[in-house]
Amino acid sequence: MDVLTILANLNEIEFLSAWMLAFLPLPWIIRRLIKPVAQQQNPLLAPQIMARVAEQMPQNKIIEDSHKKARIPLLFILLWSLLILAAMRPIWYLNPTPFEVSGKELMLAVDLSGSMRKADMYLGGDDVDRLVAVKSVVSQFIAQRKGDRIGLIVFGTQAFLQSPLTYDLQTVKTLLNETEIGMAGNNTAIGDAIGLTLKHLEKTKQNQKPKRY
Repeated sequence: MDVLTILANLNEIEFLSAWMLAFLPLPWIIRRLIKPVAQQQNPLLAPQIMARVAEQMPQNKIIEDSHKKARIPLLFILLWSLLILAAMRPIWYLNPTPFEVSGKELMLAVDLSGSMRKADMYLGGDDVDRLVAVKSVVSQFIAQRKGDRIGLIVFGTQAFLQSPLTYDLQTVKTLLNETEIGMAGNNTAIGDAIGLTLKHLEKTKQNQKPKRY
């Protein structure tokens, strides 16, 4: 996002605690009301030395130094202003991104049994095992299902729910890419995977029904 876009969207900034701006002049008020503590001990002055220093130092230099001491340092002003700005809790409302929901719910069941080690698939000019080919094809399929809810089940000797139905397709794709052959066992319990899929879909359907009181 460039600077021009940020400046154009400054009107979208709101402050949750705008009343904190009232504390901005607080350091100047304190400086006016609270006077510096008077010096309790009289310094030992040598009149001859003081007269010699006064002659060598220009008078306008003494006046400038006294003015500098009366001013609040610029760095302190900047830090105090940033502190007040943070205390005002600014929030920036970005333009909402439209999200289209198609209403489709899909469960993916991926085989992780030992048979997936067989390198009898062809992908990108190379021979790859079956799981690598499945990950490539399914990842492309997930990327095209924007607006749908997708869940992931992996199975081998047993079936496991890796991800429930969700609109977060990137997470489903990540979980798919993290799967490895044999992590669910070396056998192929495809029946358990189908049963777990139907069970999860039925449970999700029941949770979506409106409750009557």
